[in-house]
Amino acid sequence: MKKNILLLLLLAIISCKNSSQKIYKDFHFEYWKEEDHYNSENGLFTRNYAANEQAKRSDSIRNITLNKEEITKIIKGLEQYSILELPSEFSCNILSIRDPKFVHVNISINGNYKEFLFKYNRSNPDIKCTKGKRIINFSKILDSIIYNKKSIRDLPQTNLYYE
Repeated sequence: MKKNILLLLLLAIISCKNSSQKIYKDFHFEYWKEEDHYNSENGLFTRNYAANEQAKRSDSIRNITLNKEEITKIIKGLEQYSILELPSEFSCNILSIRDPKFVHVNISINGNYKEFLFKYNRSNPDIKCTKGKRIINFSKILDSIIYNKKSIRDLPQTNLYYE
């Protein structure tokens, strides 16, 4: 009896391990934040600058790759905040024309594609709806990974600002 229980436990662990490995084979995303864009499929990070500065900023594109631990952290965030279950576009409050903020993400996982665009007011970051909080918390995970890469930290800040 104990052998059967151990065998079932071992099979359960192996099947869980194999299912998470399948996610890595077909998982990538694109993430836009203000004037930055990251595409995990090709590893390109781009920061936009004003047109007159763009020629001077040939270093505005970086190639960064995510390691297995970072991908695992992102996938856990997708699951923790049920990101794939959210509607494609929504806002939690009236969007101020003077101070808008957007979170825009495209996700491809196991052949399924999800895009979402969340709009909120930067000057009033107190988001009162759970859907918005889920996206903000997920974007913090992405930020903690992408913006901690040395090559991204070394980029000059954008000179594009919206009022």
